[in-house]
Amino acid sequence: MSTEFCIPLLQMFSLCPLEGKLLALAEKCTILKVDLNEEKAEILLDVTLEPSADDTWLRELEQALALAYQMNKVTLRPVIPDGKGELTLSWLSEQFSQLFPPAHGLLSGAELEEEGDKLTLQLKNGGADLLEPFVRRVESRVHELYGRIVRLRLAEPKRPDDAEELFRQTEQLRTKTYTAAVQQRPKAAAVARAPQKQRVSNDESTFLGKPIRGEPVDIGKLDIDMGGVVINGQVFSVHHKELTKRNAWIINFDITDGTGSITVSGFYENKQAQPLLEKIKEGKYLLIQGKLQIGKFTSELELRPFAMAEGTPKPPRQDLAEEKRVELHLHTRYSTMDGLTDVTGAVQRAISWWRPMVLKVRVGS
Repeated sequence: MSTEFCIPLLQMFSLCPLEGKLLALAEKCTILKVDLNEEKAEILLDVTLEPSADDTWLRELEQALALAYQMNKVTLRPVIPDGKGELTLSWLSEQFSQLFPPAHGLLSGAELEEEGDKLTLQLKNGGADLLEPFVRRVESRVHELYGRIVRLRLAEPKRPDDAEELFRQTEQLRTKTYTAAVQQRPKAAAVARAPQKQRVSNDESTFLGKPIRGEPVDIGKLDIDMGGVVINGQVFSVHHKELTKRNAWIINFDITDGTGSITVSGFYENKQAQPLLEKIKEGKYLLIQGKLQIGKFTSELELRPFAMAEGTPKPPRQDLAEEKRVELHLHTRYSTMDGLTDVTGAVQRAISWWRPMVLKVRVGS
């Protein structure tokens, strides 16, 4: 088993009784790497020593360590760094990333401060606790390449201890984010509303809330950033739910205007819900004003209504071409897997568009 370090020898072997010259030698010895063979009870240490260290004293130090820790053999292998190159932040970041790949993101924007043998990495993104286990190995690599024994420290931005200060900073961030969102919201709404004129529903047609002001937006263009909107469409699915114990209803239905569809949902006390239950039926056209939101259970875009009134059907499509075309290939529901068009409806549409004839095709029936 091989492990990289950069710690004083006496810190690792603190139980070894040394004195005199052996103690002086050990105090100036730094461990860079440890290779441990548990089966043979042998240990090989890559260490830095004073240039004047005597081999005889080095062997005595090995024997003292082996005896103190009941090892068959302890070998101290001096490492002489070459001292080449310049120590940079990018190099340190690369060393951390080799040992811990997420370090690349954690060290993004970091700053390196150097004071003698003390190196401080000022982290902008936090994560000191994640990088700390690899600090000693990076120190070891610094020594191997640059010939320097350094102490590397990781520092994070100071976090406020005062709860009020933390709340103040959080509020500033929330206000900044909200302001940016509000500034962008009118742009999204303006795209759909700019070419349209104001419209008002009357008191007689309104059965929820106040009379509606504002021109409807195509449902297919709805976006959560729009906030409050007005839509006009046809109800095609109703699934209200009564809450008996609470004497209330969840009014829930789906509506479409041909460009898209959306679920309309709201909670109402029984008295307020009764006119809604009477008015909201499949096939009915409704004009609705409300706020867009993400459904708690569906995680899809929904509309929470503030006001509802009777809507108006879209004007039917017209064929304004001077020269009428003849449809020569029309599949209907009588063509298996090729069409769903109702025959009667297709003929009536052709008549309303003044089509002289239509050719109906039947396949597989």
